[in-house]
Amino acid sequence: MEATLEQRIAIKFCFKLGKNTTETVQMLKTAYGDQALSKSQVCRWFKLLKEGREDVQDEARSGRPSTTKTDVNAPAHTAFIVTNYLTKAGIPTISQPPYSPDLAPPDFFLFPRLKGPLKGHHFETVENIQAACTAELKSIPEEAYSEAYNAWKKRWRRCVDAGGAYFEDY
Repeated sequence: MEATLEQRIAIKFCFKLGKNTTETVQMLKTAYGDQALSKSQVCRWFKLLKEGREDVQDEARSGRPSTTKTDVNAPAHTAFIVTNYLTKAGIPTISQPPYSPDLAPPDFFLFPRLKGPLKGHHFETVENIQAACTAELKSIPEEAYSEAYNAWKKRWRRCVDAGGAYFEDY
């Protein structure tokens, strides 16, 4: 069995036992060492399980199959290449924190609002997808955007207070 799938099964087991993400991450690190899934992946799976997902298999993806041979949790090397180039060219850079879906409004606000109503529908054309997404976005009340902005500020404050370290927002 693939190590990632095995760990997802373990995550589901821990979730059903009432363990939190921190406890689950620690158990995975104990069992799998350096091959353990990242805390962000565990949090993502906890969120999916809370939303009712039961299957821990990868969802089928359309399009060209992946040709990547590296670990999916490996950091993107392109950012390093770009930063290295800018540094060599004498262009000042500002270090950026790792990507966090907890701090990206599309991830914690927009995508969940689109996912629910569109899930399970088959769209024949790209134009139909665009029309459905546009209709869903237009149906979001203005107050919801204001609330999302305030939630975003609170999340950033928690991140700053934590010194950029991970924090749970569940």
